[in-house]
Amino acid sequence: MEGRVRYAGMRTLPVPGDPVARLWHSATMLRRHRGDGHVAALVCARIGGTEAHALSALGHGIPPAQTFGRIHHLPKERLAAVMAVCASAG
Repeated sequence: MEGRVRYAGMRTLPVPGDPVARLWHSATMLRRHRGDGHVAALVCARIGGTEAHALSALGHGIPPAQTFGRIHHLPKERLAAVMAVCASAG
């Protein structure tokens, strides 16, 4: 379940008895498992949330990545450390 939080949450819910509700529940579990795939990949690569946002900014061509809306509020020291991690990873 590591990195698949929404799917893990869905697994805790009881499976409905009604066939249509059961189909809906199953489809939702599949969507959650699939949708959490990118988070699971980041967890496997040991990339934290802040680093993931910085990489996303770099991937979208937002220069400098430190201005990206999801990380711009962080202290300058933390941003510098995050950018150093990204740079060292290539």
